[in-house]
Amino acid sequence: MTRRTPLALSVVLALGLSGAAQAAGTLNFANWSDYYPPELLQKFEKDTGIKATLDAYDSNETLLAKLKAGGGNYDVVVPSDSFIQIMVQEDLLQKFDKSKLPNLKNLAPTFQKLDFDPAHDYSVPYLWGTTGYSYDSAQVPGGKLDESWGPFFAPPAELKGKVVALNSMDDLFPPAAFYLGIDRCTEDPQEVKKIMDLLSQQKDMLAMYNSDGTIERMAAGEVAMHQQWNGAFHRAKEQRASLVYVYPKEGVSTFIDNFVIPKGASNVEEAHVFINWMMQPENIAAASNFAKYNNAIAGAEQFMDKALFEDPAINTPQDKLERLRSFKLCSPKALALRNEIAFYQAVKAGLVKFTGVGAGKSKVEKEAAMRQIVAKGVLVNGVTDLYKTLGVDRPDISVLDETFLKKLGEIPQKNLAAELLQRLIDDEIQARGRRNTTQAQKFSKKLTDAINKYTSRGLTSAQVIEELIKLAHEIAADKPPEDMTEDEFAFYEALRENESAVRDMGDPVLKALAHELTDKLRKSATIDWQKRDAARARMRLLVKVLLTKYKYPPDKQPEAVEKVIEQAELYADLWAFEGA
Repeated sequence: MTRRTPLALSVVLALGLSGAAQAAGTLNFANWSDYYPPELLQKFEKDTGIKATLDAYDSNETLLAKLKAGGGNYDVVVPSDSFIQIMVQEDLLQKFDKSKLPNLKNLAPTFQKLDFDPAHDYSVPYLWGTTGYSYDSAQVPGGKLDESWGPFFAPPAELKGKVVALNSMDDLFPPAAFYLGIDRCTEDPQEVKKIMDLLSQQKDMLAMYNSDGTIERMAAGEVAMHQQWNGAFHRAKEQRASLVYVYPKEGVSTFIDNFVIPKGASNVEEAHVFINWMMQPENIAAASNFAKYNNAIAGAEQFMDKALFEDPAINTPQDKLERLRSFKLCSPKALALRNEIAFYQAVKAGLVKFTGVGAGKSKVEKEAAMRQIVAKGVLVNGVTDLYKTLGVDRPDISVLDETFLKKLGEIPQKNLAAELLQRLIDDEIQARGRRNTTQAQKFSKKLTDAINKYTSRGLTSAQVIEELIKLAHEIAADKPPEDMTEDEFAFYEALRENESAVRDMGDPVLKALAHELTDKLRKSATIDWQKRDAARARMRLLVKVLLTKYKYPPDKQPEAVEKVIEQAELYADLWAFEGA
């Protein structure tokens, strides 16, 4: 049952759309993926006569990059509160003609004056929510946790490896500050260090840092606790009734996504019509019902789905309202400190621990974890083109010449210099991992070890840069010898992971084994063999026979078979097509 009541035409006209209803024109609208109901845009077209298109993006950073590049040709977009001032400062937003937005009067009192845009000169709220955390009462000790950030940052021992945090410093820093009683915009390095220490201590308890798949992960019971947006929680709870959303007593961040008009928009009149139309209670309620987030328009509740409106995770209870913490604009100094610990914590580099993906996990899950280790960057979201930003040309990892190193040394922010090197190495490891799993695992571990030393203050910025340069050179030097192809080298590296095999068999024999393995596996590969049990069994037998033939240590053969098959899976389809 819903509380949906159609508005009469007279009401629509009274809200200032009498002229718009006869309008002609177009509107190019862009929003976050799966965040706006397509049928609502159809209703807008019917009500106004304006033809509208809907595009999508996946992050504020992506949107910012598009606007800075002059791309998209958008008339209305939806950035979050934390990006409004950035876009204003970059001169990327069109100032509203508020005479064309009479429905501003429909804003609920709480949203009539917001710190990031007090007079609504550039932005109008779309949907808003909170970033708390949820837990599965069926999995936690005693079935209940305190309404505090304490269980999240210091989970019960029984939940080790069953807790997930979001992977953005913007999502992690504020709750850590709330929990410690520190101003989230602190400019005190010692207070920042306390936050860093808290996040470091929490890391060992986590399964991963991941902002994707929060709904699916909790709904399936894969983990017991997840830092989560309230709308995502609502969707998960629809599938798993034992889930509980927490408003921590120390404070919980709110976010507000907003309608804005980009500078240079082609259809400014139509943009104003659309934004004004969206401030009608019935229309914004339809968006809430679709995305499962609350909105800023008074009276919208009467049109919201009952289940949504009555969910305390969405409609914050009165006794929890004082816990909400709206966006706070921090000083450049405070943000610089936050960026610094974003590197220290490796929030996007080692957040998903490959070693934590073990028994019971599928090959796909393990590979996904590995990709997250080697493919993610380190800094907070916001640096979309680091090389361009720093004025440094992106070099090939094998050509770290003196010119590049000199430019690197001139970068005043040493954490950014380290980030630059880390991203180069990440990219190279990722590329190697598509052809050589052993190499990827070996170098990703070395990279993670270097970053961990840095985050634990075992290395200074200058020292970690030296460490990363050494690692880059090591990666560049680790290539097939002249007498081996890339394929053969990959199997050779998988075989020599076992030190006793290297010692007992010798390098020439291992090379000969790698050569024959590659040749026979290539000839035996068929399309999708790795997905067929009979074909996999045949390939395993082939590997076992060859290992025995070359006297590979018997006690190490099972492990070697798995490594070889894992490596063969990377080449399987390519080989099959080559032989087709």
